[in-house]
Amino acid sequence: MKDIAISFIHNLILYDYLLFGAIFAVFLLLIILVIIIRRYTVIALVVLFISILFLFISPIIGYVKLNHLLYRHTCKLIRVQQLKFSPALLIEGKIVNLSNKTFTKCVITASVSKTTHYKIINKLFTLTPFQTISIIKYAIKPNRSREIQIIMQPFITKKDYQVTLKALCR
Repeated sequence: MKDIAISFIHNLILYDYLLFGAIFAVFLLLIILVIIIRRYTVIALVVLFISILFLFISPIIGYVKLNHLLYRHTCKLIRVQQLKFSPALLIEGKIVNLSNKTFTKCVITASVSKTTHYKIINKLFTLTPFQTISIIKYAIKPNRSREIQIIMQPFITKKDYQVTLKALCR
């Protein structure tokens, strides 16, 4: 857990710090407003509750939206093939940089999960894949794409499965 927190802090950029600072400044302004209107107890408690909720929810939503805006990309699964003479799964895909920045590092993760006939249960199964592998691609320029080939081995299953491809780019 400590490593995840340290990695998160090291990957923050200037825009993230500006976002968190602005959120904290709005929180402080709302607290000052609560102090000013403390005579109106109900209104002050509602504003206090809203300010605390704002402090905890806004950084998460803002961080996700900001990174989606700055590092837009598409990750497309092209082909999945289970190899016949080897216990392996070949996954081919493509990642396209749709942002104006060059991606210095993309961590591409392929996950394999069970599948059923029910769409809701399939969504739950994608949250807990039974096999996952990640690769790293470097230097993807704006409006360019990179081919991805991942070999997942050992891969032995007789059941139906679903492959998802995700990427986290910086």
